[in-house]
Amino acid sequence: MEQGAANGGSLWQLTTPSPIALGTTALAFTQIAGNTGVAAGTYRSVTVNARGQVVGGSNPATVDDLGLGTDLALPLAALPPPVVSTADSNRVAVVAAAVAGQGGTVSVPAGVSLSLAQEVVAGQSGRMRTFVTAAWTSPALQANAEYYLRGQVVGGALSLYVQRGALSDAKPDSLKGNPAAAGGGGFFSTALDICLARIVTGAAGSAPTVQRVINRGQDTWSATMNGNGVVYLPLDPFVKTGRISTGIVTPHATAISSVMHGSAGWTGAGYWYAAPNRSAATYSVGVSLGWVPGNSVIVTSSNVVGDTTASVCTGMFDHVAGKSMWQVLQLEHQLGDVDGVNSDEHLMGMGHKNMLQADYDAGLAISFANCVNAVLTWEVVR
Repeated sequence: MEQGAANGGSLWQLTTPSPIALGTTALAFTQIAGNTGVAAGTYRSVTVNARGQVVGGSNPATVDDLGLGTDLALPLAALPPPVVSTADSNRVAVVAAAVAGQGGTVSVPAGVSLSLAQEVVAGQSGRMRTFVTAAWTSPALQANAEYYLRGQVVGGALSLYVQRGALSDAKPDSLKGNPAAAGGGGFFSTALDICLARIVTGAAGSAPTVQRVINRGQDTWSATMNGNGVVYLPLDPFVKTGRISTGIVTPHATAISSVMHGSAGWTGAGYWYAAPNRSAATYSVGVSLGWVPGNSVIVTSSNVVGDTTASVCTGMFDHVAGKSMWQVLQLEHQLGDVDGVNSDEHLMGMGHKNMLQADYDAGLAISFANCVNAVLTWEVVR
């Protein structure tokens, strides 16, 4: 065929078997050479006919387009947890707004990257994917209610939703909530269903309170403290217990080193000690700091210039009641002591704290003074 927009420059062969009646028999042709209509270029995927000719070409952009989704799938139990990729403690920014006569709305901005698994074989396997949020606003929420902002993969895309629920809600066996259900949305993130925030609405016409959820794939943090300052321990409403481990390994040359809770809301704290004597049969006990209303818990203190310490401070949280209870155990020893008991003490403390919105927004404040390369770790259990 010499001319034509589609088939010009191609060679065709008649394939209709004989006998052929001209004007009556329908004729069929097969291209055997020449232009197939595929534009010149580089293609990741091509279609080849029985004669070895390229008759189609495309450039798949996704794993699904390449047909590899099933090959990359893992059993649901082997999938990692979702992760929000932000510098803000791996949380998504959530903006609350008031709505007249309603409990308000919450909005998520565009452009936040997160990883979340997409189910490949229902109830059996899935694979991790990366998504970027689109700007999204919830429907108007009911007043005086508790909601959870969540996300799933629906039709290959990230789908956000809000659902009534409570912190006591059990994780579904399917690892996915039902967005159409009237409740049950208060479970922590799973591989298939990410929880972004707990939302508590108040009186009609007021903006909701938002407690954002940390999604980072691990539940430990660490910081090195030098001089004086404050570090903030990430917290969200799914944290049931948290443990601070720290100590004064290198004492300050001229001052007492200390680390203590620095946030507001404390109802009180106390501090006691037990110390060994040189007689194996006796020991000393006493009060370093009796119960003082409004005081916060001391995480660790050298108490004496030159003393070293090792300390563990554990907190238990009731986010519904807005309360936390803390205990601290500290070992103290005089650096370089050859006697074995000089300045040795076992100190115990406890305290109670009301949880504040600032604790969820910024984290639990930990103040430190006169520290020299002191390391602090924060581990949580959800």
